[in-house]
Amino acid sequence: MKKIVEPRLVNFSKIAVIDTNLLLLLVTGLVDKTQIGVAERLKQYSVNQFNVLHHLCLSFKQRTTTPHILAETSNLGRKIFHSRKQFEFAEQLSQLIGSTIKPWDEHHISLRETNLKVHGLFGLTDATLLHLSDEHLVISDDGPLTNFLHNNGKHTLRFIDVWEHID
Repeated sequence: MKKIVEPRLVNFSKIAVIDTNLLLLLVTGLVDKTQIGVAERLKQYSVNQFNVLHHLCLSFKQRTTTPHILAETSNLGRKIFHSRKQFEFAEQLSQLIGSTIKPWDEHHISLRETNLKVHGLFGLTDATLLHLSDEHLVISDDGPLTNFLHNNGKHTLRFIDVWEHID
C-alpha cells in the first residue's frame, strides 16, 4: 500500500486532529489497556500501537477536536466500559481535552460549514475533518477518508503509515 505521508516528514508545528477511532484507542488505553485488542472497536490495535499514538499526540504542540468526534468517542466508550469504568472513561476524556498542561482546543463546526458531498459520502464527523484539513493535520486510520483528503491536497496522516514505519 502506498504511503500517503512519510512519518518522518510530519510537520509537528501543525495542529493535529485525531479521528474518532484513534481518540477512542487513546482514551481507552489511558483507562484500561486490557481492552485494547479485545473490545469490538479496538480489536485491530495493540498496546504498542496505543503507546505510539500516545507519543505521537504528545509530540504536537497543539491538538484540536470537534464536538462530533467527542460525541462519537464518548458513545463508543460507553459500549466498551460498564458502570464505574464508564465514569473513568468520561473523566479521562474530559481530562485529556481539558488538560492545563497541554489542552486540546475544541473546534465547533456547524453543518452549514461542511461540504455536503463529503457529508453524504463519509458522514458529518468526517465532513468536519475535511473542513479542518486545510489548516490542521488530520490523523486517522480510515483509509477511504485519508485517501480522499490526500487526493484533494489536504493535510492528513494515516496512522498505519506511522505504525508500519516503526514496526
